[in-house]
Amino acid sequence: MVAIANFEPMITVVPIAGLCNRMRVVDSAIALAQATGKRLRVYWFANKDLQCDFKDLFRPIPGVEVIDGMGRASRLAFRFGRHHRLMARVGSMTGGRYYYWNENERLEKDAAMPKDLAGSRHIHIISYWRFLDRPDRYNGFHPIQELQARIDAITKDFDPWMVGVHIRRTDNVKAIAQSPTSLFIEAMRTRLAKEPRSRFYLATDDEGTKADLLDHFGDKVVTSQRPAVRTSAEGIQDALVDLYCLSRTSQLFGSFFSSFSRTAAELGNIPAIIVQQQPVS
Repeated sequence: MVAIANFEPMITVVPIAGLCNRMRVVDSAIALAQATGKRLRVYWFANKDLQCDFKDLFRPIPGVEVIDGMGRASRLAFRFGRHHRLMARVGSMTGGRYYYWNENERLEKDAAMPKDLAGSRHIHIISYWRFLDRPDRYNGFHPIQELQARIDAITKDFDPWMVGVHIRRTDNVKAIAQSPTSLFIEAMRTRLAKEPRSRFYLATDDEGTKADLLDHFGDKVVTSQRPAVRTSAEGIQDALVDLYCLSRTSQLFGSFFSSFSRTAAELGNIPAIIVQQQPVS
């Protein structure tokens, strides 16, 4: 653990979980870096949750050092982070602060008072959570040229009646339970009855869902012809294309407990309706 004492003054962030979880962590870290006047370094490591490097998704973010992989000090913090007392002791010895992924409340509370954090020599954050907001959300994120070209080609014919539909499936048990496909079909039919010119851009991680909606609505549905698989680098790139296409629609029907739905709406500053069985606190 002695190596941790060699940290230079900066904010080091290790975003974890899926694509949009990581985006909101980095976005929060940008706000914190601006508020504290510290340099920001991000370690973006590919794993089972997200099998794609940052450089294969986004262009460089001005003023942010993004490293694909994980540095030695971050590996140590990741390993020992759950031992809060140990990391607090290390922090007191090195003039740093350490936040592990299950300390969201403490992180949010401290980030809300950035002047206090500015006095810390080093801030190390492992998180999947938005811990600090900013008015220009995600303005530093720009897809790489290849993906941007795909986004532009898909959305060039979008009009004010194009509605985004994001149906989250696979491993998201809460979204499957609270946002069944039948409710999306009902919401889409209601929309068509109100506005017959409506069309729908469908983003989903399930081929069966895609086939079901195409069967119900035919050419009213625009969706990717690529397999709805998110377990490869190419699949994550496809997800990013879907995310930005959804953000260019006029309104979003989203899934319960999905950071993807929320992020798409925030990127485009569009209204979102979460399609769900019942209100959940």
